[in-house]
Amino acid sequence: MTDFPLAPRALPLVGHSLALLRHPLPFLESLPSHGDVVGIRLGPATMAMVCSPDLLHTMFMDDRTFDKGGLVYDRAARVIGHTSIAIATRDDHRRLRRAAQPGFAPERMADYARQATREVDTATSRWRDGQDVDIHQEMMGLTSRVLVSALITGLSDEQGRLLADDLSTVTVRRWARAMLLPPALLRLPTPGNRDYWQARNRLRQMSASLVAARRSSPVDTGDLLSALLAPGTGGPSDQEVLDSVTTYFVAAVETGAAGLSWALYLLSQHAEVAEALHAEAASVLGGRAATADDVHLLPLAVRVATEVLRLYPPVWFITRTVTATTTLGGYTLKEGTTVGFSPYMIQRRPDLYPDPGRFDPDREPGPRNALIPFGSGARKCMGDNLAMIELVVTLATIAGRWRLTYTDGPRPLTPTFGLTLAPRPFTLRVTLHS
Repeated sequence: MTDFPLAPRALPLVGHSLALLRHPLPFLESLPSHGDVVGIRLGPATMAMVCSPDLLHTMFMDDRTFDKGGLVYDRAARVIGHTSIAIATRDDHRRLRRAAQPGFAPERMADYARQATREVDTATSRWRDGQDVDIHQEMMGLTSRVLVSALITGLSDEQGRLLADDLSTVTVRRWARAMLLPPALLRLPTPGNRDYWQARNRLRQMSASLVAARRSSPVDTGDLLSALLAPGTGGPSDQEVLDSVTTYFVAAVETGAAGLSWALYLLSQHAEVAEALHAEAASVLGGRAATADDVHLLPLAVRVATEVLRLYPPVWFITRTVTATTTLGGYTLKEGTTVGFSPYMIQRRPDLYPDPGRFDPDREPGPRNALIPFGSGARKCMGDNLAMIELVVTLATIAGRWRLTYTDGPRPLTPTFGLTLAPRPFTLRVTLHS
């Protein structure tokens, strides 16, 4: 076979773009019923969506043939730069990854985890019994402070606040439009476009200031930026460091906040799980904040975190570019073909996870290659361990101290569709455990 099937109901001119904009998750969930490789049309272009975990594994293991590129990365480059580690093609990616690797060494990871514990303890200690908390805003602030204090030091509280707001603009409020609309439409002087470009430019300016300051005073402060600028790490240029710093801003803050927000919402909706997690945290922690050393003593917290990432993987839509004509799943993919995949789609396939929309931390593990919230292969997220530690530490600390009540009535929480699958704004009422 050479031609993969096309998903039904493509519209003239726009193809499936409106379906992705209006109802992206149901649309993605429908694709596996049409085959392991399914074409979707975005305007005049056709993208090959890979719907099989085994075929995705094949892709992940061959990053030479399935290199970074395609719609998502072309548009992402507008925010995080064309030389970013997240955008770079294979050879540059490997060089930049080697340069960044010391920043994820065990001793530095331990420091980052301790910073996460301090920030979680400080943030939740400010809550008051009966307070209504804007959860996503609170989690954005928390992950921003962890980033500032652990990964890239030197930002003031005001800079951290502005950073969180700009990240939300470019990765949540405006990202889907920036990804799917033609570039010409993004240059129109609409209020939304102005907000997007102003936030994007401020992010770049802040990153540039940090890089310039560190180049002028090359002292190892123990953070990721020091690792990138250290001599002998592959010599990334200022532009490459700038783009990579912007990438880590986007990756560490928004994805972490999205995962934590979904987790706290789900606990508010499942009292039995929340009470069991409280009992586990109370037994292990005795009211103190959790640390990385506690993670192996908190198996339910780990299972809750894993199930949250299955249901709501922060990065939900990704693309690659085929660099040489190849076959995948019996279909010929020509050089230059854009290939897309969705961790959300894979992790909600009912044949892989029975009753896939149900939150069940005790469910049996899915098949091999069917849980990919951090990707896999040479491009797997470098901060996956830290992200899990931060999620487990935060959940256990909060569950050990607070009960959570959803205050937005019977309406279920729905996602926004930016770079990350973040929830819309919502509040939880926090009450102290007696």
